Amino acid sequence: MSWQSWTALLAVGWAAMQAGCGQPGNSGTSGPGAGGSGKRVHLIGFDASEPVVAGLRHGSIDGVVLQNPYKMGELGVKTLVQHLEKQPVDRRISTGEALATPENMDTPDIKSLIFAPKAENDGGNLSGAKTKKWRVIIIPKETNQEFWMTIHAGALRAEKDLGSVEILWQGPAKEDDREQQIRLVQSAVAAGVDGVFLEVHEAPERALSDGPNALRLDLLAALWQNLQAIHSLSP
Repeated sequence: MSWQSWTALLAVGWAAMQAGCGQPGNSGTSGPGAGGSGKRVHLIGFDASEPVVAGLRHGSIDGVVLQNPYKMGELGVKTLVQHLEKQPVDRRISTGEALATPENMDTPDIKSLIFAPKAENDGGNLSGAKTKKWRVIIIPKETNQEFWMTIHAGALRAEKDLGSVEILWQGPAKEDDREQQIRLVQSAVAAGVDGVFLEVHEAPERALSDGPNALRLDLLAALWQNLQAIHSLSP
């Protein structure tokens, strides 16, 4: 396998309106007179959680912007395998978004996003023998966070559909441990994986959420050189 066939990144970056990507917030105050102004405050949330969904149902939240982490995991793996198979891939791939409201929250499409499937934290072993044509590791910012568990479920769906890829799942114990994420990437490359998924952010200092715990895009060139050196020494 040539180094050029090895792929390093899946960047997932979103700005939050109420609560950040993968870190849903609690329902806030809404309705006439909220905050003492005498005017109705319209509260829009970002990502679903039990308090946010309860607020949506009770009308204290007017809407929730929903990402599709299941599709992120599924399309991410399938796109990476396309690249490894030397097939063309689109430069930008939308994973979609939706607005949940009290009126549509019980429709099948919206419910599938609010109550998305999740995978248990069973990540496989880097030291084990390769079982498929391709071996890919996904390094979440936190292994037990629901948003990432849904990405994991989508990745496992792609693994099942394709049949040619093995998914490994390993991440730091703490979401803000960037150094551990880097160490995991280095270990994965040394073990001979074919691809690595990471979350990065082009300007974490300007991020409304997730900035402190995302790898900076401008650091990837140096990391890439380091990974090339590790790869050249790996079996």
